[in-house]
Amino acid sequence: MTRRIVGSIDQDQAREVLLKHIPEGKTVYTVLRRFNKRSGVRIIDLVTIEHTELRSWGRATSALLQVPYDYDRDGIVTGGWGMDFGCDLVMRLAEALYNKPYVLTHRWI
Repeated sequence: MTRRIVGSIDQDQAREVLLKHIPEGKTVYTVLRRFNKRSGVRIIDLVTIEHTELRSWGRATSALLQVPYDYDRDGIVTGGWGMDFGCDLVMRLAEALYNKPYVLTHRWI
């Protein structure tokens, strides 16, 4: 598995793109790409629906939050036990963009 931190864009570019496409009140959907039962490592992608199309924001979110991104499985690498990591990612994204953790809605698909 290939894990690289950040993507081809920096934090400022990521913030600009995400602010443009994910306004306050938007629903951000999380997709579980992979789960390892032994280690608890999850690969999660963040997507929105725009004009009946899914748009992936995992790479930009990875760059903004400075968290590992798995390019082979197209998702953010998280790990651990005992919490909803998709909800945590969306709250961290909202906090990074708007300084308010509850301005984005989270749903799993």
